[in-house]
Order: sequence, then structure tokens, then C-alpha cells
Amino acid sequence: MKTLYLMRHAKTEQADWGMKDFTRNLTNRGLRDAEEMGNRLLAKENLPEVIVSSTAYRAIATAKIVASVLKFSDKQLVEVPKIYEASVESIMETIREIPETISAAILVGHNPTFTHMCGELSPTSLNALPTAGILCLKLNIHSWKDCHEQCGEFLWIDRPKNLEV
Repeated sequence: MKTLYLMRHAKTEQADWGMKDFTRNLTNRGLRDAEEMGNRLLAKENLPEVIVSSTAYRAIATAKIVASVLKFSDKQLVEVPKIYEASVESIMETIREIPETISAAILVGHNPTFTHMCGELSPTSLNALPTAGILCLKLNIHSWKDCHEQCGEFLWIDRPKNLEV
């Protein structure tokens, strides 16, 4: 069995005229939410052993905050350019490239693809994975290379607003 976490990047600034989507930064709320979600992940069983992130500024900033909370080394954070604007098939390829020695991994990326991945990998569909939201899937595979459609089971979803009053 493998455990896969999918995390959408945290809240970002609105794009202004001339600003490239790729270079949008996290807002103050996004910075707080990323840290909070890292702390919640730390409290879970079966922590990820690696973070695989999009190279977009907002995704890598989110991933670095979570990595810091989890006390990961630099080697445990892998930047993968193809996650930005990725198709479902491209994300599947990325999952299949995770080293076999890893039993639990977290991908940090973008909607709408990450929302679609839940339904691609399990019988559970989501309306939307919110910013800084994390979903957890148990994949009924022994090798990441065997990842395929409907190979998993949806376990849980967490979002920053779950604890807001």
C-alpha cells in the first residue's frame, strides 16, 4: 500500500495586469494557512516522506513551509516543473516516478487538476480542493509505477477553514 497526499497551494495574491500567473506569491493568509496545514499533517499518522511540488512560486512557497514544519531536509523536497498546468495524465506520470522506497508522498500543486485527481484515483469526487487543502488517498498498489485509475480509496480531506470559528 502507498499513501498519497494531494495539497493545493495556499492562498495567493490576485494577478495584476502584466503579472505572470507562475510568479504569484502567497498572501499573509496563505502563509498562515500553509503553516497551519503543515502542523495538522504533522499530527497525522503515516507522514509523507517526500514533498513533490510544482515550481510555480505559490506552490513551492507552500511546499517549503510544510517541509519546514515537518523538519524535512532539502533532499525531501523535489521540484517538478511539469506539475504546473498539468493534465491528469501528467500527474499520474509524476506519481509513477516517485521512488519505490517511499511509502507516503505529498504532491503540492494546482486546481483544477488536483480536484480531478481524487475522482481519477478513487470512487470519490470532490467539488473543489480549496487553497491549502489536503486530501489523503490510500493507493492499493505496492509500486508507484502501478498507479492507475481507481486504484485508491479516499481517506480524508482537511482545509484551513475546518477549524475557523
